[in-house]
Amino acid sequence: MTTEIRPRARRYEVRRIGLGAVVRAAMLFGALLWICPALMLGGAAVSALRGLSGAVAGLQELTVELPVLSLPLDFTYDIPDINVDVVDQIGYADQASRVEELAGQEGLVFGGVALLALLLGAALFALPAMVFAALYNALAPITGGLELELREKA
Repeated sequence: MTTEIRPRARRYEVRRIGLGAVVRAAMLFGALLWICPALMLGGAAVSALRGLSGAVAGLQELTVELPVLSLPLDFTYDIPDINVDVVDQIGYADQASRVEELAGQEGLVFGGVALLALLLGAALFALPAMVFAALYNALAPITGGLELELREKA
């Protein structure tokens, strides 16, 4: 007859959670969850920049076509088209040049917006996790904290 030795269960109490470990884990988890949304936001920023660049270019090269002026007595006067730079007329030439510069650096805009969104997503997970860990650390001495029962594998 063999006697089976069962591992003894040990009980542990979690008295404190390290804030640094919680923040690192939450930021990693948040960054992993925000990879796809960050890439989509980067693409949306590039698309919006292309659209804005096209709109600004259209306003800089606006052509006003005037109709042919017909007067009585068989006199017709063809008025030439007028080219108007609306952006310069309203005083936004500097901003238009910045938009054109950014439109030439789509990769940088994509990467910057995606990285910013990724960091924001990581921070959105880290902040509540840090608050939870700080509250747990403050309340654990009063409430007794979590009690874990651990058993060795046979």
